[in-house]
Amino acid sequence: MKYQTVYDNGMHIRELSDRVLSYQSEYEKKRNTFDSCSLHDTLENALKYLGSYSKPVSLPDGSSAIPLDVNYPSLYSPFITVTFPVSELWPGEY
Repeated sequence: MKYQTVYDNGMHIRELSDRVLSYQSEYEKKRNTFDSCSLHDTLENALKYLGSYSKPVSLPDGSSAIPLDVNYPSLYSPFITVTFPVSELWPGEY
């Protein structure tokens, strides 16, 4: 059994059975891919592969996780989204 990260109207991690993997071509076996998406041995490796992706990812059991929180659990992360002000205030405007 392997795991695959797929973007289909949102990021998902799919669990692929051995029966599905039997349709894998020789080229895909050499590259460790299936349908042009990389394969991972564990769910943890699939989440690590997504790195600092900051949106919820659907997991095979129906739950969701945010890879940024899993891979970088400390409060400080260089990949945290920064929100800039929408308008500029001139001196005297508060």
